[in-house]
Amino acid sequence: RDATGYRTVIDRLAAAARDFSSAPHAAGAIAAAHDAYTGMVELGHRADAPIAIPPFVELAAIARAHGAASKPSGAGGGDLAVLFS
Repeated sequence: RDATGYRTVIDRLAAAARDFSSAPHAAGAIAAAHDAYTGMVELGHRADAPIAIPPFVELAAIARAHGAASKPSGAGGGDLAVLFS
């Protein structure tokens, strides 16, 4: 498929992980978790294999509306959702 696009998304996910692990406060960690979520959604679209299933997309939107973040976690297909607030 699109190797350059894939690399771009992987770089975004790596940056989100770095930002999360070095966030000096909760707001920075929440922002980084949201960046990881959007990167995972994009990766799923590029691979034509959705990573964020519809209930997780809805949960992420609700979390975002309340100043939190949510993202799937687990080995493929989103075994569970993690909420950061």
